[in-house]
Amino acid sequence: MNIKLKLQKVIFFSVIVFFYFYLLLNSSCKDDFQTDKVNTYNYSFIDMSRTGAKLVFNDEFTNSFNLKEWYGITWCDTFSFLNYYLPGNIYGSQDKDYNFVRIESKYEDISTPCGMLHSTSGWMVSKRLYGYGYYEAKVKLSPSGFEKRFCPAFWLYNDKRDAICVFEIDAKTNSVTSNNAIADISATFRNHGEKDEISEEFKVFGIYWTKDLIIYYYDNKIIDTQRVLVPKDSMFVIFNTTVGGAFNPNAKTVNPSAFPYYFDIDYFRYYTERPTVSRFIALDESSNFRIMTDNLDWEDDWDFVLPGNFNNDEITDLFFYKRSEGKAVFSLGDGLGNYSILKIHEDWSREWDQIVIADFGGSNYSDILLYNNVSGKLELCSIDGSINHVWQFSGRNVLISNISASLSKPDDILIYNRPEGEGVILSINDEMAFDATQIFIDYSTSYDKMYVGYLTNSEKMDILLVNSNLGEISLFTISGKKISSYKNQGSIKLAVIGDFDCDNRDELMIYGQDYDVFLKLNRKNELIPYKSLSGENAFNDGWDFIISGQFDGNYASDLMFYDRK
Repeated sequence: MNIKLKLQKVIFFSVIVFFYFYLLLNSSCKDDFQTDKVNTYNYSFIDMSRTGAKLVFNDEFTNSFNLKEWYGITWCDTFSFLNYYLPGNIYGSQDKDYNFVRIESKYEDISTPCGMLHSTSGWMVSKRLYGYGYYEAKVKLSPSGFEKRFCPAFWLYNDKRDAICVFEIDAKTNSVTSNNAIADISATFRNHGEKDEISEEFKVFGIYWTKDLIIYYYDNKIIDTQRVLVPKDSMFVIFNTTVGGAFNPNAKTVNPSAFPYYFDIDYFRYYTERPTVSRFIALDESSNFRIMTDNLDWEDDWDFVLPGNFNNDEITDLFFYKRSEGKAVFSLGDGLGNYSILKIHEDWSREWDQIVIADFGGSNYSDILLYNNVSGKLELCSIDGSINHVWQFSGRNVLISNISASLSKPDDILIYNRPEGEGVILSINDEMAFDATQIFIDYSTSYDKMYVGYLTNSEKMDILLVNSNLGEISLFTISGKKISSYKNQGSIKLAVIGDFDCDNRDELMIYGQDYDVFLKLNRKNELIPYKSLSGENAFNDGWDFIISGQFDGNYASDLMFYDRK
């Protein structure tokens, strides 16, 4: 459905419910909601820029109404207000100091589909949806706006009837208010007092919106913090002015002398919620960490980011693959979290669903194993892009990994055939062809993730199979024997294996919402937690990839996090 029509379809009913809850809460429910006004949450746009947040969209409204990004709606508003919205009431303007877009409210008799009305105004809507982040607008109001007739507003809204009102002038009290709601339920208006100075000069309003927090700003100072009824879905940005109505039940008529009324917007800016695309974290022998670097300029749409060895040195290199473009990039690390391109291939097939990087050929350099989930096709490539071997696997819906039975030999290929509950190890012979050397038939069919590492000793790899939804982990030796299991407190989003404490054996880090835990195998072959990083800002729950490697050149395994858009 067209965005414009979709929004107009719900706008009438949503406004009815929206302002019903406003009146209800003003009378009886204000004390039912927690308000946290502690200034430790000072995420103004200045602070965000220090942490590396990016300005991803801005409209400076240079004396024009940007029709590529915004549109005005035509709509009768008779239930709560007295005016008719017209796109023509939104236009570019300027004064001696500013260029801006203006929303004008006019006194005029106008025949509408809703009958004869006596004022018009403007309702300006973004064409794009916005998600978590910092929003800011610099605005100025007409002095007549404080004659208890007009309700200018800057807010966010979607067709699920979620809303965040950054600010709205309450025509009943002349006060600045803010609120948020989910599906029009319990919209929580807050009153922040009169702000007459908005009619004298441009002032800045903003919000910082995350998955569990909204911080409201006026003139770069916090005026409110809200932790309940925080919307989760993307929303449109709206600027509008309404006239009279429910905000002031006594204002059933419009005073012609109060017009024209202007709502001027100098700019709108949106900063991305996530501060980085990738983050490198170095760990010491006690699994204490430090942030090596944050990278803001990486492309954020790679389908795969994987560790490898393309330069035969102590620093872990990285491989990137973008399925939509058939693009593969090999890059070299400098030990500081910075990477330079070694080789680019832009003609690879776009069919690959799983990729494994390991030394399958015994050259001490990484090879690339590619797998298609639908066809069962396996392809083994070298860094120069040459295809060493193609093999057709009869199973579908399988998981692929490398596996090693000896540090002195090339890696083999491990295939977990989920529908059959079996594992297969393929060795690569001298002709770089595959031979099935081992089959396990007693695996469960419920696992959806597979990892390998040296958890029991430093010579032979073990196999970790994970049921993500149930948070269950099973540890198997390379011979197929189950030796340990672990039940996590919640689901497991990602897991990564590495030697995080320098004891010559690997540990496991599991990563999920609100927790990050390191596990190790004790002498009884029990997987036990030995360190938790829950609550650390460096380990937020927005990352899509986590890989381990020697990113700083020291012995302990380090971590790299990547956030895919």
